[in-house]
Amino acid sequence: MDRFVQLVRRRADGIVLLTLLVTALFAGALPFLEIHNPSEKYELPQEDPVARDFRRLQALFGEQEVVILGIAFESVIALAEMQLLDRLTRELEQREGIANVASLANASWIYWHTVPPLIGPLYRPQLEDPSAMDRLVRFATGQPLFAGNLISEDGRSAAVLIEFSTRGLSSEEKTRYERHLVEQVRGVVDAERPHFRSYHLAGLPLIDLAFEENLNADLALFGGLSALLTLGILLLLFRSWQPVVLASGLALVSLVWALGVVSFTGTPLSVGLAMMVPLILVVSIAYSVHYLTFLFRPENRGAPKEEVLERMLRGVLPPSLLTGLTTACGFFALNASRLEGVREVGTHLAIGVLACGYLSSVFLPALLFRLPALNGGRVRMGQLPGELARKLGHWVVGRTGTIIAAALLLSLISALGMLQLRVDSNHLFYFRPDEPVRRDYRFVDENFGGAVPLEILVTRPRAELNEAVEEVRRLSATLRALDGIGSVASVADLVSGPEPTARAAAGFGPLFQPDRLPVPVWERIGASEFGRSYLRLEDTLATLRISVRARVQGTHGLERLLEEVRERVDTHLSNEQVLITGMVPIFVRTLDYIVRSQIYSFTLAFGVILLIISVLTRSWRLGVITMLANTLPVLLVLGAMGWLRIPLDISTVMIASVVIGIAVDDTIHFLYRFLKEKAATPNIEEVVTQTFRQVGTPLVISTLVFFGGFMVLVPSSFVPISYFGLLSGLTVLAALVGDLLLLPALLKALPRYY
Repeated sequence: MDRFVQLVRRRADGIVLLTLLVTALFAGALPFLEIHNPSEKYELPQEDPVARDFRRLQALFGEQEVVILGIAFESVIALAEMQLLDRLTRELEQREGIANVASLANASWIYWHTVPPLIGPLYRPQLEDPSAMDRLVRFATGQPLFAGNLISEDGRSAAVLIEFSTRGLSSEEKTRYERHLVEQVRGVVDAERPHFRSYHLAGLPLIDLAFEENLNADLALFGGLSALLTLGILLLLFRSWQPVVLASGLALVSLVWALGVVSFTGTPLSVGLAMMVPLILVVSIAYSVHYLTFLFRPENRGAPKEEVLERMLRGVLPPSLLTGLTTACGFFALNASRLEGVREVGTHLAIGVLACGYLSSVFLPALLFRLPALNGGRVRMGQLPGELARKLGHWVVGRTGTIIAAALLLSLISALGMLQLRVDSNHLFYFRPDEPVRRDYRFVDENFGGAVPLEILVTRPRAELNEAVEEVRRLSATLRALDGIGSVASVADLVSGPEPTARAAAGFGPLFQPDRLPVPVWERIGASEFGRSYLRLEDTLATLRISVRARVQGTHGLERLLEEVRERVDTHLSNEQVLITGMVPIFVRTLDYIVRSQIYSFTLAFGVILLIISVLTRSWRLGVITMLANTLPVLLVLGAMGWLRIPLDISTVMIASVVIGIAVDDTIHFLYRFLKEKAATPNIEEVVTQTFRQVGTPLVISTLVFFGGFMVLVPSSFVPISYFGLLSGLTVLAALVGDLLLLPALLKALPRYY
């Protein structure tokens, strides 16, 4: 340690100059920082069976990015409304980048009046007979292919399905292009605004754009609140501008380094990485507080600066280096995830924490060696007052058994609560209820049978196509009866529907049985614009598509729905080659990946931190005692989530592995001082009292800094980040209680183990 102290002192000029040069380099990269949320980084790995099945769907039916335009009219759709739909459809079809447009205005139908059947448009622009239009609307609202898909069941709303062609674009290009296409769609619809009541846009591209818009607002919010928090805590702690400038300047440099690395690597600043802004600022402040509170103690006033700085490094540097390493391990453990986006967040946050460690433990001391004497500052309360420290130490030592028993009881209650934890998430519920994207999705969900696609692909020999269609028809009927499913459409709906008498009354009656069509007729259907969406014919095989829309719900509900669908598929299509794909199984599998990876991440972080502490204290038993004190806060928060029915989602599952790395920081500072005091006296009460006196204030302050940093996330536009901030903040407060009460109680009760 003495060698390192002397190295920092002798090489101070070089350290300061090198750090400033690197800072300038990273600052120059900030203008090139991309801000958007690349959704493909949270996609399933290519080798995953669910991802493979989805690629099969895309290869057969050309699945693109689909946007649903829902239009609400003042009354039931009539001739004027259909003409409006026709104008919108034609205008959108002409826009570059839009691969396909589907609506009632360009829908096709099979007319059974001729042999072979005629495939033609459902609506003709020349239609001017109101009674014929009324029959068409009544037919469409009774036909599963259209009702709840292109027209609402009450006939007062219509949908236009718009497919964006974005395949082959990079993440940033795709985001820009989708924004451009959405603006074009809005422009086309706004031009017709006087002729309808309202319109609503839904689909994954709209989710991505809403993420980006809210991300920009959150970054500005996080930056402003973090700056106020930083200055507020520093001004409360110090009486001088000097330490305030040092700590806030160091925090700013730390953030420049962290964001500079993100920019240099070409990584976009996503929703997950947006948390970096407040977290890096508060980590830097928390680390520098330990040094500055030592430096500006009243007893150091008038002492030679070099002597004070050397004592500061010897007393604060070892635990500070260790806390930086353990916190980085907590974040880096997120690399256990199989999702690139989660790994990216963990890696960059770990790099940012290491940058904070270097800047506070190396650059700050080197800078202080070169600055003039800091004679104007002092800490309001550099040490815990002696009488308070003595009373707290006496209370803890005298109630060791009570504290441990209470911890065990709380652990048991928390464990029972954890048994009630459930995993549930919904990308739409990431936004607050008053967000436009949620209102639009609600409209689509209520009027057009849901907005979450579930696709079933059935492959049979071409010779058995009629039998397969009949089985698909029966399966579709059972699927429509399931709660959570809004609409079901398949090729069977093209050749079935109302009974022949009803079809004849509506003017659509068949001349022969549609369930016994010859293969050439199926070939005509499969080659038609409308039929291609539900039927693909290959050399010897035919693939039939059942397109299901599930209502918006959490992944817990989607998982239950998926199991029910699989049961019915097994019942009706037990001998077929069947693929169940779409966004429903993707959402379910993605969250499964996230939860499993976070279990691995917490286990990895726990093991690595335990190993580091055990090696540096040369006692694995002491490492276990330390980790026990830090595991309790995590158990308390997870147990509270179970009792309060707060589900684990994409953000809250990260709490354990992230907070364990942060919570252990104060524990290390306490443990380092405890062992030094214990080497000086065998009186355990005196050891605990002196430990409280020396590190009590920095522990409280650093915890408040972390708490404030997490609370900055609470006003976020994204509900998971808001929950993550609130729950993580409560966890670090619980960790402080564990450090001040449970840890000394365990150390007092188990002296022979260390």
